Formats: sequence, structure tokens, C-alpha cells
Amino acid sequence: MAFPKLSIVTICYNSEEFIGETFSSVREQDMSGCEYVVIDGVSTDGTLAIIEDNQDIIDVFCSEPDRGISDAMNKGIELSQGEYIFFLHSDDFFNNSTALMSAVAAINSGEDIVVFDVMRQERGALIRSHARSFNIFTYLKMPFCHQGVICRRSLFNRIGGFDLDFKITMDYDFFLRAKRSGVSCKLVDDVLSVFRDGGVSSKVDSENLKVRFGEEESVHFKNSTSSALDFAYSTWWFIYHKYLTVKWFFKR
Repeated sequence: MAFPKLSIVTICYNSEEFIGETFSSVREQDMSGCEYVVIDGVSTDGTLAIIEDNQDIIDVFCSEPDRGISDAMNKGIELSQGEYIFFLHSDDFFNNSTALMSAVAAINSGEDIVVFDVMRQERGALIRSHARSFNIFTYLKMPFCHQGVICRRSLFNRIGGFDLDFKITMDYDFFLRAKRSGVSCKLVDDVLSVFRDGGVSSKVDSENLKVRFGEEESVHFKNSTSSALDFAYSTWWFIYHKYLTVKWFFKR
């Protein structure tokens, strides 16, 4: 049996509010040469019932306890068979009915990572987030939204999956490792998916921001390869922490 070209993986936990829209957007796509994988963390709301109602579009399903988002994503990688993998989370959806067709066409050139723009749904408005390629600024911040990224399976085999120590910035850690490995990357000037500002990485209250920035700092030093980069990161975070302290003080 031929392996699918692309695996779409949805991870979910207590996602009854939005996962139906995710499934509806998958149902609109031409799934030729693709598979759909759903990883559930043993939801206790109505999520499993919605999954049951949509089992006809799901090729692989797993519902078991996990250790968080990174663990669930790693399970999706392990249980899928596609040459490429795309994560469509349970509060995201494809931009239109031809988005997957565009994705499959874009990965035929063989890059390790193919990056699309995404739309961010914020307070009813849609805002386009334009991707940037890997460059020197990647050492400080994510260059693109992971909701628009398709990765070759061989890249996960080469550099490993998502680090379970990170609850929010596991994607940044992965892509920083990818950059260090000399990954090939292509940008596509098209929108692949829409994501809502409501996920764990989108929360902007002070406590969540502290966790996120703390993890970003850990990602930096984990992936530092020289004393010069250590010094640059130390300087960056000394200044950035001062800036955040002032910002949070005036927002109280």
C-alpha cells in the first residue's frame, strides 16, 4: 500500500466548542493522497461524541492520557504515515476548500519545511500573518506561525520531535533546532489555515506571558552553541525582562 503524501494531524482535549468547525473544513478538502489523524487526550466534554459523528473522515484515531501538547503532537507523528505532516489544531480550520490542494502542490518540490501565511481570527476580524524565512532574527523569535507550517517526516527523524519540557514554546524549540540543522525551507505566498486567538500560546494575561517568555528564554539557552550567543541571550533577556516589568506595571 502506498504511503500518503501528507498527514493532517488534529490534537484535542475538551474541544467541543470548535472542533466541529475543524472537521467541517477537513470535509471540504480533496483528501486524495492524504490521511487524517486525530489524537485525543481522553476528553470529558462532548468532544468524543463529535469525533464519533465524523469518524468517516478520520483514518487514524487515538484517545488516551498524555503529558500535554508536545506529547500529543509526538503521538500524531508516530501514528501517521505521510511523507509530510501538518498540524491542524482543534480550534483551527482550513482557509478555504482548496487549501489542502495548494498544500499538496507546494510540497512536491521536496523542501524539509514549507511555510504558508495564516489568518488570525481576533475579535471577529481576520488578520493575515505573513511568514518570514529563517534568518538571524530566528535566534530571538519565531519567524512564522506553526499553523501554516508543513514538515517533512524525515526532519522529525533527523532532529527529534517536540520537547515535553515545553508547554507553550515547543514549536519554537523545534524550529530553532531545525534552523541549526541546516534545514531547507520554502515560503508560499498563500494562506493555509485560520487560527483563533484563544489557544495556550495566544493568551496575553501577565501570568501566561511570564510562562511563555520564561520558556522562550529556556529555548534560547538550550539551543545556544557558543559563549558569544550565551552573552547575546543574557543581554537580550536582561533588557527584555526590564521592559516587561515596566509594561506590566503600567497595564495594572
